[in-house]
Amino acid sequence: DAMRVARRIVDDFPGHPRIGELPLEIGYILKETGQYADAIAQLEKVLDELVGNDAAEARFYIGECYQNTGRYREAIQFFYSVSFHGNDASAGWINSADFERAACHEELDEAATARTIYERIIQREGNNSDYAKLAQRRIDQLNLTGAPPSPRGSE
Repeated sequence: DAMRVARRIVDDFPGHPRIGELPLEIGYILKETGQYADAIAQLEKVLDELVGNDAAEARFYIGECYQNTGRYREAIQFFYSVSFHGNDASAGWINSADFERAACHEELDEAATARTIYERIIQREGNNSDYAKLAQRRIDQLNLTGAPPSPRGSE
């Protein structure tokens, strides 16, 4: 059991050079095993200590936990915080969070807002990037469903 091993390492080897990675990994394991409330508590507990990609990853996982439990407004806040606090995070985390944030808006029947987020991904990444192509597919799908056009800046 990966969770038991991770917790044992934290308890038995507090001075290990990679010990700082374990609290994030524990949160990830909790999320992946559907223990969303525990994952959120674990990740929020260590969030202030994390920087860069680790902080972006924790925020993203918290967003996924809320998304997976249908709490889309809370998920949107955490996905947004990946880019808002993401000056030192990779574009991959920021784009992934934006995609999930847009998906949450779709779940809330807020297609225009979702479309605006997808358009911003295309703007940021360029038309030929993989992220832009995925975003364009989502926009095309929204157009097929008859969602109203995106009013600029509706996020």
